[in-house]
Amino acid sequence: MPQVVSEDSLHRRALAASLMDLNRLGMECGTEELLPHAELAAAAARLDLDRLERIEDRLRLAEHAAIVVLLLEPVLAVLRRLAQEVEFRRRTAWARTEDGADPQ
Repeated sequence: MPQVVSEDSLHRRALAASLMDLNRLGMECGTEELLPHAELAAAAARLDLDRLERIEDRLRLAEHAAIVVLLLEPVLAVLRRLAQEVEFRRRTAWARTEDGADPQ
């Protein structure tokens, strides 16, 4: 999944700084761990921009961008946490059945 990111991108710098912080804390994240997340982020970006392409009015476009940053980002974070919760329960239920205990 080749991506071209400007060397001047503030987001690139923020990612590098965050990865360095993780590394200092002993939690290294390499390409192998990050690539699936990058692919999901690219898919989300395509969805976001597909939605924006339908908005022609510049004021509506600016309003939409503000709404996404202020309201949709937290919703997406909560959706991820919910999905993690469901996946955790699924995995632990499977482990309990392997041990002979009743899954809940």
